[in-house]
Amino acid sequence: DIVGIRLGMSPVQARAAIGRLAVSSGEELEAAAGRILAGSYTEADLPFAPFIGAALQAVWTARAAGAGVPEGKRSRECCPVCGAPPVAGVVAGDIGVRHLVCTLCATEWYLPRLCCSGCGSTEALAYLALEGGAAGVKAECCHRCRTYLKLFYLESAPGAEPFADDAATVALDIRTAGEGYARAGANIYLLPGP
Repeated sequence: DIVGIRLGMSPVQARAAIGRLAVSSGEELEAAAGRILAGSYTEADLPFAPFIGAALQAVWTARAAGAGVPEGKRSRECCPVCGAPPVAGVVAGDIGVRHLVCTLCATEWYLPRLCCSGCGSTEALAYLALEGGAAGVKAECCHRCRTYLKLFYLESAPGAEPFADDAATVALDIRTAGEGYARAGANIYLLPGP
């Protein structure tokens, strides 16, 4: 019940989703996981997405832990280990070093600040925050490609965790979407309707 509530589901909805997952065949689960990863999921997949996403993250994080980043495979817009987009970025230290965090395998990779993670622009960035909102979180918005990525500043929010805090700051997503920006990468726990 606690898992469902944290995911925005009622206890009844969470139990129903878990019950349906328990009786699904391996092929059905693989097909749903494939649709979620490809971004072509259906409304029927949404109740299962957080649970399938958690399973995918566990598998991919275990794979990534031993993989290491292949030489010459550095990337701005996607994870150098598995190719998934970032869920968010974390900014740490006195000089503000930024690392992006993979939405699938949780790998962190360096990206210079003041550079759009989507298109690489260094000229058209703006930073949005909610007045009175969570400390240490801003949406880095690119006017050129019209995408945004949340950044968590560890100096202001030392316990920030990109996946959980991304989910906890949905109000910033709503404001940023209202300004005409799209997310640079999805959080598998917060999939929008198709």
